[in-house]
Amino acid sequence: MIDFLSMLDIEYADDKKLIDDFITGLIAEREVLKEWSNYKFNDIVDIKRRYTEDVSILVRSTLNEENALDVRLFIVTAESGQFNRSEEVRVSYNPDNIVAVAYTESEKEGTPINFVVSNVEDYEEAIKSSSKVSGVYLSGFAGDGMIVLPIDEEESEVGIGSGEDMINKVLGGDMTDEDFLNDMTMIKELLKTEDVLSVLEVYFFPIQDFDTMYSTLGIILEVDKARIRDSEGFLYKLKIKTMGLLIDVFINEKVLLGEPSVGMRFKGNIWLQGKIAFV
Repeated sequence: MIDFLSMLDIEYADDKKLIDDFITGLIAEREVLKEWSNYKFNDIVDIKRRYTEDVSILVRSTLNEENALDVRLFIVTAESGQFNRSEEVRVSYNPDNIVAVAYTESEKEGTPINFVVSNVEDYEEAIKSSSKVSGVYLSGFAGDGMIVLPIDEEESEVGIGSGEDMINKVLGGDMTDEDFLNDMTMIKELLKTEDVLSVLEVYFFPIQDFDTMYSTLGIILEVDKARIRDSEGFLYKLKIKTMGLLIDVFINEKVLLGEPSVGMRFKGNIWLQGKIAFV
């Protein structure tokens, strides 16, 4: 999991007391408040604080017998996302901390996706009304990343050596970096069944089985930049396309290597969230 507090320029590191104080402050502030219920809890309280137009911190709590709030979930969440059509979503739901992880496949490419459901309350209502799924709005949070040049058309025509040489040249990897070596290993597996250039242009695979963390390389279609609340820093929102998926990727300007622009590619590890859409 990425350190989403640092991503929003909130420097609390691993100090549990400071984080607890921060959560207490968010609850007292109650900037955005929503109350709902599920089959286990009658009183669920969501409190959000916006840090950009698209990104908030969510504190999800339940009321205890003393009518006080018991915090059950504390995460960063996206208010936006890119729509991907899918007619079937399988949800694994944990009512104790009121969080859900969903599995689906993109309609066009059949790419498998696991993501944290950011609109659980809508999912609860949809169950009650037997609504049908129309797709998911996907977003991802990156703790770091880099901008990669597009594949040179001349290189793609004449080739530049072995698949491993090509990976190293195109992705600009450091053979002493553990994350890059892990990516290389997974890419080599893809090369057993896929064309070298199709793998190198984009990729999207889970870092662990059934995880919501993905290593991704995607083509940048749109670039937005917003100042982070209570900070001098900026948060990028990059609309990327990878393996038939559209995703909004959020990343702090400080940890992004390179200047993003349309047509370039983003490479990094993202924590995937999604809002399930219903008809």
